[in-house]
Amino acid sequence: MASEETMGFRGVKVLLAAEQRSLTASTVDRIKVTS
Repeated sequence: MASEETMGFRGVKVLLAAEQRSLTASTVDRIKVTS
């Protein structure tokens, strides 16, 4: 279970990193609006 959670967390990090690379400004704006 723990290993599966770690793998999923890593996958999320990779997806977030890819989104930030392609849409840095948009992602920052969205984060600011959300928080």
